[in-house]
Amino acid sequence: MALASANLSVGSGIALSVLCLLSTCAYVWIFTIIISLLNGKSVKANLPRMIRLALAVFGLMIVVCAFIGLVSMAFVGLTKTKPNTVLLTGVLGAAVACVVAYVLALPLCYSIMKYCIETEEKVMAIFKRDYLSGWHQWGFLFIIALLVGIIVMVIDTLVGMPNNILSIASGMRHVSMMEGDSPAVPSTFGLLTFLTTTACTFVMVFVRPWVVFVFYYAYGCIDEKEKARLALRKADVKETASKDRAMDFEEVR
Repeated sequence: MALASANLSVGSGIALSVLCLLSTCAYVWIFTIIISLLNGKSVKANLPRMIRLALAVFGLMIVVCAFIGLVSMAFVGLTKTKPNTVLLTGVLGAAVACVVAYVLALPLCYSIMKYCIETEEKVMAIFKRDYLSGWHQWGFLFIIALLVGIIVMVIDTLVGMPNNILSIASGMRHVSMMEGDSPAVPSTFGLLTFLTTTACTFVMVFVRPWVVFVFYYAYGCIDEKEKARLALRKADVKETASKDRAMDFEEVR
């Protein structure tokens, strides 16, 4: 019995991993199509770049998760909390680490979009000069991300409400059956739940391209600001150099 349960757990883990991999591939493919519409390149040209981007983001997520875990353990170890408050202290440390990670990761919204649109960019530039350019406009990116997050949360809540209601009903059904009650829902309840989940998920995924367009707009605004800032700096350098030459000429006279 234990062996069968272990085999079932391993099989479920493998199936879940395969589904996650297929879902990630589908998201990369959809994102590549959207980016191809924005930068004018073909899907064939953009797909290898988007795969490299997905691998870089995956590696970054591993680093962030490790950072959150280390900070959480550090909070528990340094504060020397009582056994009954270890969980609360760990959660507090994880929350602090998440805030720090969010603050540091926000400029990536610009550098990643710049990598997607400008095909001559290298993937490592996301974490170098383009990241610094995004850091200069951190407040602007924060406002954009905040508004997008609020709008997406409202849409997901409204669209996902039927699915949430059916999920709660399904959970209550399983609890009542475990207690010995007869099922009070029709036999087609599972099919109805599947169709509702599919429809709600389709609408939620359909909303996601709008998020890409918003950050494409943010990329364009920041790029123009950076060009204006560099042009102003060059103008100041030229003006300073011309004044120095004028002063040198006056001294010669």
